[in-house]
Amino acid sequence: MRRMMLLFLAVLMVASVGAAQTQFGTITGRVADSTGAVVPGAKVSVTNTATNTKNTTETNNEGIYVLPNVAAGTYDLEIEKSGFKKVQTRVTLSIAQRLGLDFTLDLGQITEVVTVTESALVINTVSGELASEITPSDLRNLPLLTRNPYALIALSSGSSDTGSVTGDTRGLGVAVYGTRTSSVNFMLDGGENNDTFVAGVGQAIPLDAVQEIKVQKSGTTAEFGRNMIVANVSTKSGTNEFHGSVYEYYRGAGLSSSTFDDNANGTPKSNFVRNQFGAYAGGAIIKDKLFYAGSFEAIRVRSNATARYFVPTAAFMSNASANTTAFISAFGGVPASSCTDQAITAQQIVEDVEGGGPGSYATSPLLNSVTLAPIAAGTQLFCRTTLKRPADSGGGTPQNTWLATGRIDWRISDKTTFFGRYAFQFSDFFQGSNSFSPYQGFNTGTTQKNQNLNLTLTHSFSARLFNETRAVYNRIFQLQPLGAAPATTPCWQYDYFSNSPTGDLIVFPGYVPDVCSFAGIPFGGPQNIYQAASGFTYLRGKHTIKWGGQYLHMRDNRTFGAYENAYFDTFSMQGMLDGLVDFVFAAIDPKGKVPGDVYDTAVDGPFTFPSFTRHYRYNELGIYAEDSWKVTPRLTVTAGLRWEYFGVHHSPANEKFLDANLYLDAVGSVPPIQTTPKTVYEQVRDARFRRTNQFYRPDYNNFAPRLGIAYDVFGDNRTVFRGGYGVFFDRNFGNAVFNAIQNPPNYAVISLGVSAPINPNQFTTLASGGALTISSSARMLDNDLVTAYGQQWNATVEHDILGKGVIASLSYVGTKGDKLYSLNNLNQRGSCLLIVSVVPGYPCSPNTSSARINRTGLTGMNRRGNEGMSRYNGMTFEVRTRKLAETGLTLNGNYTWSHSIDNVSSFFADSTFEGLFGFGFRDPYNPALDRASSSNDIRHRMAINGVWEIPFAKGMKGVAGQVLDGWVISGIFQAQTGGAFTVYDNSSSQCNDSGTNFCYPVLVGSTIPTMTATPVTGSPNTFTLYTLPGTLYQSHEAYCTANSLNSPLGPFGGSAATAYGCTAILANLRADLTSPRNLFRTPGIWSLDAGIFKSFRLPLEGHRLQFRAEFFNLFNHSNLYADAGTNLFAGSGDAVTAKRGITPGGVFERRNIQLALRYEW
Repeated sequence: MRRMMLLFLAVLMVASVGAAQTQFGTITGRVADSTGAVVPGAKVSVTNTATNTKNTTETNNEGIYVLPNVAAGTYDLEIEKSGFKKVQTRVTLSIAQRLGLDFTLDLGQITEVVTVTESALVINTVSGELASEITPSDLRNLPLLTRNPYALIALSSGSSDTGSVTGDTRGLGVAVYGTRTSSVNFMLDGGENNDTFVAGVGQAIPLDAVQEIKVQKSGTTAEFGRNMIVANVSTKSGTNEFHGSVYEYYRGAGLSSSTFDDNANGTPKSNFVRNQFGAYAGGAIIKDKLFYAGSFEAIRVRSNATARYFVPTAAFMSNASANTTAFISAFGGVPASSCTDQAITAQQIVEDVEGGGPGSYATSPLLNSVTLAPIAAGTQLFCRTTLKRPADSGGGTPQNTWLATGRIDWRISDKTTFFGRYAFQFSDFFQGSNSFSPYQGFNTGTTQKNQNLNLTLTHSFSARLFNETRAVYNRIFQLQPLGAAPATTPCWQYDYFSNSPTGDLIVFPGYVPDVCSFAGIPFGGPQNIYQAASGFTYLRGKHTIKWGGQYLHMRDNRTFGAYENAYFDTFSMQGMLDGLVDFVFAAIDPKGKVPGDVYDTAVDGPFTFPSFTRHYRYNELGIYAEDSWKVTPRLTVTAGLRWEYFGVHHSPANEKFLDANLYLDAVGSVPPIQTTPKTVYEQVRDARFRRTNQFYRPDYNNFAPRLGIAYDVFGDNRTVFRGGYGVFFDRNFGNAVFNAIQNPPNYAVISLGVSAPINPNQFTTLASGGALTISSSARMLDNDLVTAYGQQWNATVEHDILGKGVIASLSYVGTKGDKLYSLNNLNQRGSCLLIVSVVPGYPCSPNTSSARINRTGLTGMNRRGNEGMSRYNGMTFEVRTRKLAETGLTLNGNYTWSHSIDNVSSFFADSTFEGLFGFGFRDPYNPALDRASSSNDIRHRMAINGVWEIPFAKGMKGVAGQVLDGWVISGIFQAQTGGAFTVYDNSSSQCNDSGTNFCYPVLVGSTIPTMTATPVTGSPNTFTLYTLPGTLYQSHEAYCTANSLNSPLGPFGGSAATAYGCTAILANLRADLTSPRNLFRTPGIWSLDAGIFKSFRLPLEGHRLQFRAEFFNLFNHSNLYADAGTNLFAGSGDAVTAKRGITPGGVFERRNIQLALRYEW
């Protein structure tokens, strides 16, 4: 039986992928006698104080013992050997911790007991890892606004809050040690818990079900794979005693303050109510052997916000064409509005909204579309409607959410344990929380149904060989459906829709009218992940050897309706009245055609949708081996090697015909036969779409060496030097590669300048122009795409001050990221100038709007590649203590100074200062030009959290005890400097007309203006942060009017007639003349949250009632935040503005008070 089990586990290990992470810890050490001689054959046992389950082993001939597969918790450790006194101590083990404990045995009878008192915190003397733990006490007592356990990783050293200062909220909006926010690996009980499509957390669970959290920030051991940053949440197991809790947390508008912005604008406070209630219970089915634990939590949020839009009036309808009125009438007609509130007249449209200037209406009036008679200047064409929409007004997005977990722990024998845990989540986000419109049929919501199953078996084959095997199933199922309006409904947008006098949007029918051109619904489907992992630990002499592996299989069954609802843009109000569409983005099935081909409905049939659904498959594999060598009693060296394979996503056999990609140099034979290698420009020129069975070549060369050292400097376990080095590979996240579904010849997002009548059915509008030439962009996966990787090296000196469990450390961490994932448009407008120098005579007219290298009808060539890099250096000082002396005080504090450098900070330009203006590089063919401080370069950050269990009345009886005992005060203080951002060019240029590229103004000076906070007169809660001088910047347009630039086609610039060609030179040939990235900084921020709790003892022993009051943003402080979207330069005097209390991601700061009542036993 033993041989069969060993064979089965070995086969499973060999078949495995991803990252053999674990939630179990290891206790190891050396046992010697008083002379220093090793003691072999000593019995070492640890007993869980909550379950009375015991793990036992023996020291080997070197006096070394190892106890792997030990769950996080508190243990009584005993060492006994005939002829020596027994040693006992109590230790606490955290998730995946390697705890080193050496002992000295004194001669004597085994019945004599020596009790060793360990401090609450024990220094790590056996590995080079860097990690932070969120303990059970922290989870119970720290104020946590959403009760999301993963949010606490922001307290770990080296973390930076990017979501608040730059708007980069991917993952959790936290960057650790200079890594991207998308590069945090979320785990639950040691298994996969990632929503791989967006690189975020998958399954949510109740906080009361969580035992502990560990943030692994330097996996110097080879058993940890994928990213260098791992956030591992461990759930509670049952115990011999029946324990549990019932609770209700309440947050409401009545307990919150108004926001700074509401006060500044005189806006009434929006109403919201959040109720979060649930229960947890755990106990024993069979004492000392079989345990259960379960939890349930419900979240109910009722919240709304004021939404104001300008909508057409009856006067507009009476002056509009039949096509316009029919379109609006198809969706319920003109919404109710109030012209006494706000109105926009015909004259205001021409002179203010469209920028014609005072008096221009007299010469260029709007015309009645039927009679062609001028519309009276004072005609109110739009009036404002004020609505309430489901939105986060302080309590979260309006929702009904249910969370549940169930767990069984079974000690099958002294050598074998098993646990199974199931987690469930269902969320219903209300209609209007996703798409909201004043017109009928366009309000939509979101549902989320997630499940996570983890089955783990551990077995001890002997005192030297141990195994852990795990199987995980993780299902993420989100749905964002359409509403009542049919899928063929376009979103019709007025080009000046955001230029109203009040800033409220002028909207027409369509889904998500706030962002017509970026809508992507319907969206969603089940992501299923199957994971199997196995790892072995073997003790031989002074060596603890580990090996194992993991296999992960993902099935991403997803619908993504990118441009299923076409985006129709009309350039003027006269065009809106006439019912004419000027520009189209729409998804069609091109029926085998590619850009440049003609689609004629008379020949090819009517326009239809492409397939928006794919069932991609994906595999990962990882294997590792490492040796932890106890070189001397004070020095441990761990060396290992990990190999990982991150597969290429692919369709099942019945859908492979849908897969297509754009390949460079794809004209003629495949592969091309060359006598003279082509330049990159020629390869871009000859790029073509092809159906494919493989999007890009697999990358098998992912070897990751790891090295860690731990040196007990004085041999007293109080001062240690640790260091490490490792290479880490990172998977590409789903959305970055999934968008390849949009590639012709099976799917095309056509972008066309048209003059076609508006119609409720978008295909009718498209067909009205007859045959059309397909013009579409590429979501190109580089055929040479490889796995991104990073290197990390670190050194730490850590000291236990006075041996009392006050741990102070000073750490240095350096990281180097290479071949990071990037998005880059190789075919921007005006780029034909690049190829002329190598192919003289190539047709190129940079003054035209479509002068690209590839002239097949391809617009943007948006390549997913490996052109990113990063560098990070940081120093961290940290102090930790657990219940200092007899004061009841637990304190954790860290300060980090760091500098982060890169050439692109995220794949999708996740900073809101970037994402509003494109993606890519200044020079698409020289990404190194963009090397600068990262967008998430937070130079200074401090995080302090503490819990004070006030001890002065502890144990006091009677009324005095009920009043004075049981008080707890806790708090979290965070402060950091700001991030970096770029000012972009806002003039008319070839770069801006490309529609995807970052466009930088021309740098003509060197003095960066000073940051200010000057109030803007007449604009409540608006402050001038930077005034942009003409001595620093010139726009492309202004520079080219005043200067001439040479090109292979001769000089351009110096006059209005040739300036446009000159801007093409700036964007393509002379990007070095433009501004570098990230010259400006956002302001710093700080916050203080606090909690005060009072527990009352109840007559039943161990039962208590706790009242909690938690204060978030205790002092109601409103930080100053740069206003994303104002970082634009068109001319001297333009300003980057800021607002108080509104983050770049749109979160409004306020003081929130959360009250809770808990019954615990």
